[in-house]
Amino acid sequence: MPLTLLDFSVTENDGKCKLSWVTASEDNVDRFEIEKSLDGASFEKIGTVAAKGENSLINTTYHFSDGEAPAKLQYYRLKMIDRDGQYTYSPVQRVSSAAKSEGTWLYPNPVQGGHITIQFTQLPWGGTSYNLMNSLGHSVQKGLLRNRTQALNIEGLAKGIYLLQLGTGDVLKFQKD
Repeated sequence: MPLTLLDFSVTENDGKCKLSWVTASEDNVDRFEIEKSLDGASFEKIGTVAAKGENSLINTTYHFSDGEAPAKLQYYRLKMIDRDGQYTYSPVQRVSSAAKSEGTWLYPNPVQGGHITIQFTQLPWGGTSYNLMNSLGHSVQKGLLRNRTQALNIEGLAKGIYLLQLGTGDVLKFQKD
């Protein structure tokens, strides 16, 4: 796709989710479809923004507002569509009004080796489940975390952005280099 996505972010402000993204090198780009999910896996289209089709020397900024107040946790992605119907997806972004990861740490980030460590200040009795998803929201690893500090083997994963969804409601983002 003849498009470079330089930035994509989602923030909660005044009870609305504000999406912003910046592109460069827009050539033959028709539109952006905004997709939303409550589980990080099943997305539905909630809006469309026409591409401005600026030349490659100009960065173009776009905005979209989702009028619904965010649930505990919501996920967004962009479907970037060419005039010939081909498309690609942006990395998945999440926004939360209530779920904070104050007591959960993930390190190192970015990951250089084959392991990432998850540390909890409090872990529910019996542990918590986890679902490791790639930037497209596809599950790549699932399991149960039973210790307050635990390493996950991610050696077989490709470079990229990943989301770690925990049974506690927390979602943590990391990058594997």
